[in-house]
Amino acid sequence: MFDISNQQIVHMVAQIRAKQLATKYSQDKVQKFIVEYHDEHPDISDTDLVKLSIESLESFVRTSVSMNSYLTDQEKDSIGHPIKMNKTHLQLNLAKKWEESQGEELITAIKNGKFYHKTMNTIAPDELPTLQSPSNKTYWGNENPSVSSILLASISVACDQKQVISMPGAATFFPFLNSSHRLPSNLIPSTYPFASTEGMTLFGDYQYGGHTYFKKQLLFGPEDCSSSVGKAINLTAKQIQDISTAEMITAFFNPDNEYHYRAITILIGDTNDRQLQLIEPGDIFLKKGHTAIIVGKPDNKGNIITVQFNRNMDVPENKISGGGVFVYNLCDEAKDTKTGIYILRPDLKPLHESSSLSQLLSRIDAKYFALFPNGPIDTPGDCAIFL
Repeated sequence: MFDISNQQIVHMVAQIRAKQLATKYSQDKVQKFIVEYHDEHPDISDTDLVKLSIESLESFVRTSVSMNSYLTDQEKDSIGHPIKMNKTHLQLNLAKKWEESQGEELITAIKNGKFYHKTMNTIAPDELPTLQSPSNKTYWGNENPSVSSILLASISVACDQKQVISMPGAATFFPFLNSSHRLPSNLIPSTYPFASTEGMTLFGDYQYGGHTYFKKQLLFGPEDCSSSVGKAINLTAKQIQDISTAEMITAFFNPDNEYHYRAITILIGDTNDRQLQLIEPGDIFLKKGHTAIIVGKPDNKGNIITVQFNRNMDVPENKISGGGVFVYNLCDEAKDTKTGIYILRPDLKPLHESSSLSQLLSRIDAKYFALFPNGPIDTPGDCAIFL
């Protein structure tokens, strides 16, 4: 897909791949539990199991509505951005509608490794997810992984209410930012598995704000656009905690910025070839509300390939969620984005040798399986350990 010669690109690839591998393992583990439960309870038909699961999901959806209504009036500084901007209700609703549409065929599909949209969580050995891939055809790069995770978790709880949700990479428990904040206990039925008075379990490898307010960053914890870029360019823990696209735009205009970013160009309106020629692999693509790492020079039409974490699920189709590759046309973006497209360059030396994406992914996969032969765990760390 592309060659890699910059350490920031390498690190972004490691973040994306590691969370993808962890998500797959966690989903497969829950799938195995469901299959074993089904085999051990021949008295429970597929129809009965799906009916039980749908009833659970209906209850979970109602609870998530009540919780979001409560959270609407809570301050972000108290509950934290990820919980404030959670997509649990949307994910639960999509899972419920899918179960209702599939009926008893859902269990057979899950036994065959087919999850939401009848897609399989197979990982291509030499590719990263392409963000905004069609969810009816492709598993990664859209809503499928996070909805599949909450679907599998919900079915497992319907099988056994004592089932503990532990899905590194796929789901993360978020305590409230203010550790003294508590959810009213009357909002959380004892049968609801995705929240406690102290916080919420959120699904997906993207969460708004990442998990930057955690005391220690998790190896397989979710990211957002700016937290992932910050980690890729070796910002300090404090800088990552404070970084945002607004801070990065401010840095563009300050040559003495604390991140040591160098302003390369700003694209607004009509873009000329001279500006595009200034852009190099490893540069930061930045616009109001979003950022990414550029992996190659623009082509003759102004297209660039980026690696990034992103989420846009509140649309009827063409949803985006997670880490992966995304292509922009800089000429179009410059015309459509009134505040401009900023290109910055981090102060990092290029690698001594370039490698293909396929070679890099092979190395990351080998390191991952060597370090976690029994599956991922929610441990602090940095994805540089896979490099």
